[in-house]
Amino acid sequence: MRFQRFSALIVLTLLTVGCQNHTPQGTPADAKGVRQLIATLDAYQQRFRHLMEMRSQIRKQRADLDRRKAQLAQVDRELHADQARLAKGAMTRQAYDHKWKDTNKAQQHARALKAFQADVARYNKFIGRFNHTAKALAGHIGKRTPADVDELMQDMGALRQILQSELDAKQYVKASYVAQHSAIAAEFGYHQQ
Repeated sequence: MRFQRFSALIVLTLLTVGCQNHTPQGTPADAKGVRQLIATLDAYQQRFRHLMEMRSQIRKQRADLDRRKAQLAQVDRELHADQARLAKGAMTRQAYDHKWKDTNKAQQHARALKAFQADVARYNKFIGRFNHTAKALAGHIGKRTPADVDELMQDMGALRQILQSELDAKQYVKASYVAQHSAIAAEFGYHQQ
């Protein structure tokens, strides 16, 4: 699929470059839809970029939370094991107090646990925002993988560059032609004016 989209963009670029004509073709009104398409592509690229950044943040936050969860679980197991030894008489109250209370290890663990729970709540809210953003873009993301979304963004950028180049050269008819024959333009709502 990437090869087809990429080769179509190359062919359109070659057609565009090969047919350079320095006299204006058409009128700015002929390219009204192309200008709207460029604005749409810019807006969607920004939204996709934001979504991909959120995804990256989720991965980092998840890794950090997993690491902290493992550390807290280890301290928790140690605390419960010492409490069980204390209950069985295998550990003296003085040794237990020295290890957990005198060194403030129990308080530090309680604070770390509370901070972890607050971070998990923030993470879950962030996941909710990510899901909301992804749902809003679902029509374009569909079953695309993150790599496919990156590829789509690159293709959108290439199309946008070709269209803008044609508009800058006042080749309004060519810009409309390129947009009419682009699958990406069709996906993002371009219709022949």
